[in-house]
Amino acid sequence: MKPIYTERSVADAKRGVYTFAFPSRTKKAEIKKAVAEVFDVVVKSVKTINYRPHLRRNLYGKVVRTRGFKKALVALKSGTIDLFEAKTK
Repeated sequence: MKPIYTERSVADAKRGVYTFAFPSRTKKAEIKKAVAEVFDVVVKSVKTINYRPHLRRNLYGKVVRTRGFKKALVALKSGTIDLFEAKTK
């Protein structure tokens, strides 16, 4: 489980929807359980998006394969996750 930080994900976090990257084979029930246990929150729903692996050329021109992953949008019923808080000066 790895948090995804983009402008959109930080804006969604203010609405109570948090974005994470998981291995491709992870199921929604496993995602819900993992987020609930790690961050001690109550999960309302989980939406997932599968990203396929792609072929890319590296610095030396060799073709390499990027890993696929599953992006999970986790809505919380109660609690917050402090990882997504926007830092203000």
